[in-house]
Amino acid sequence: MFPFLTGFIGGKAFPQFIGQQYTTDVINNTSKTIVMPAGIIQAGDIILVIAGAWSSSGVTSNLPAGYTSLTARLNGASYLRSFWKTSSGSESNITFTANVAFFLAASVIVIRGAQSVSAAGSVNSSGNSQPNSPNFAAPYGSDRTLWYAIGQQHGSAEIAQTAPANYTMRGQVNVTSGGADAPRIFYAERELEAASEDPGVFGNNSALWIADTLAIRPL
Repeated sequence: MFPFLTGFIGGKAFPQFIGQQYTTDVINNTSKTIVMPAGIIQAGDIILVIAGAWSSSGVTSNLPAGYTSLTARLNGASYLRSFWKTSSGSESNITFTANVAFFLAASVIVIRGAQSVSAAGSVNSSGNSQPNSPNFAAPYGSDRTLWYAIGQQHGSAEIAQTAPANYTMRGQVNVTSGGADAPRIFYAERELEAASEDPGVFGNNSALWIADTLAIRPL
C-alpha cells in the first residue's frame, strides 16, 4: 500500500548499497592502488573494501591507515582481506601493500545509513566444495542488519559464483593465471532483522576458498 516505506519499520531503515568500484592488477609488485568509486561517496557513508591477493609465495597484506580490519586469512597462495571505515567525504584511493609481489582483485563498496561493520572473526577455508560463510552472532544483538556473505576462490578454472539462498549477488571480480582464478572475490547481501545469521553456501564448487560473514548495523 505504501511502497515508499519499503525497508522502514518504526522509523529505522536497513542500510543500503549505493555503488561499488572494482580494481584488478596483475603487475607483479608489492604495492597496489585500490580505486575509490567516483561521485557517490558522502560523509557518513560506510566504505567497505574486499580485497583478494594471490602469489605463488603466499601473501599477507598491511591494513591501510584509517581503516578497521574485518577479515585477514591466508589459504594456500591466496589471501582474503576486508576492512572498513566511516567516510569523511574526502577519501582518496587506497594504497594496498603486501609482503611479496601479488595479483589483486578488489572492490570498494559504498553503504549508506549504517554505523558500523563487524565480522564473524573466523572464516571457513576448504577445498573442492562450495564456499560457505560461517554463522555469525552480531555483537550488538538483533537489529535491521544488512548481512554480507563474502568470499574468495583460487586454483580452479574461472568459475563465476552465485548467491546463497535468500541472498542477492552484489558483485564479483577476478584475475587469472594459467586459465584459473587467481583470485576471484565475490559477495552477496541480505536484509534481515535478526541477532545472528548463517548465510549458507555459494552456488559453485571451488578448489580452494575463503569465506566470511559481515554484519552492517543500521543507524
